[in-house]
Amino acid sequence: MTQDIFKHWFFKQFVPEVTAFLKSTGLPVKAVLILDNAPSHPSADELKTPNGAIFTMFMPPNVTPLIQPMDQNVLRLTKLYYRKSLLSSVVSKGEGVAEALKTITLKDAIIHLHKAWWKLDPLMITKCWNPILGKNEDQDNIPLATLRKTWTNETEKLNNDTICLLEAIEPAEYTQQDVEEWNKDVIDNDGLESEDSADSENSDCEVISTEEKKISHVEVLEALKAVSQWSIQNLVDVSDMVALKKIEEKAVMLNITQNKIQTKITSYFK
Repeated sequence: MTQDIFKHWFFKQFVPEVTAFLKSTGLPVKAVLILDNAPSHPSADELKTPNGAIFTMFMPPNVTPLIQPMDQNVLRLTKLYYRKSLLSSVVSKGEGVAEALKTITLKDAIIHLHKAWWKLDPLMITKCWNPILGKNEDQDNIPLATLRKTWTNETEKLNNDTICLLEAIEPAEYTQQDVEEWNKDVIDNDGLESEDSADSENSDCEVISTEEKKISHVEVLEALKAVSQWSIQNLVDVSDMVALKKIEEKAVMLNITQNKIQTKITSYFK
């Protein structure tokens, strides 16, 4: 979402539809659209009809975290975890950023997001609902100040890890502030337009092959042996080791099934 897109929606969709509805019900053509403070929203002066009958108002800055529990650090940390996972994937491919991103599928993105969500502390999510649901002091064993310190420490660690990954991809000096700004999702309209135009210019001449190399079950089992050994040496969490074992079990069963099918077919040619 950008300010231009939102402004277009306001005048081309919202105003005509609201006007038609009010007229059809015999009501005065007057309306107010209440918005939260997002970078993608233009100012209130830009979002009003010439006669001022339909206009916008913005909620106070502190209202959003009060009425939207997930806005209190949860979304920010989720995005940081996601982007760290995405950068790790780019680094592991050993290619340029543009080439590596072309190989990332929607399924990959969902997996990255899944991992990011499950890395969140459940207590953090619980605390975020306190402004709406109210605090239960009897069950509130961890002070909010302590939890906030944990959030801060986790954010700093995530930022430092992200800086290391960025330096591995594109050597430069990055700061915590750089990562925070990147995580805010502020879109530059000019940059967005130039990127879109560049994509459209190159779309005719670029052909990305979607054909993937078929990996045998034996190759997977050999690779899993190395991964399992590495995991033991580096004290990887048991839950992650269990996931590896599940993959290994599936690869073994598929390999056995494939061998049985091949044996049945070859028996006809004896």
